[in-house]
Amino acid sequence: MSYSYNAFGRLSKVRSPYDTGSVPAVSYQYETTSLPWSVLTTNKLLYDPSDARTIQTLVQIDGLGRALQSHMAC
Repeated sequence: MSYSYNAFGRLSKVRSPYDTGSVPAVSYQYETTSLPWSVLTTNKLLYDPSDARTIQTLVQIDGLGRALQSHMAC
């Protein structure tokens, strides 16, 4: 497993030994310039390196880190 972090030390990508393509197993995008803060998580559906299908989850949080709302899309 390999892990990548952004400039603030937050996890941004996770790659498994099966991730030979451009799509990592998991990626995170943080939005902290407007309220509520949110994180978009993109997860691969299968470990097959030729399959780039993903599922995305968006979670919005308050200033104390509590989840306010979550959305999921395929």
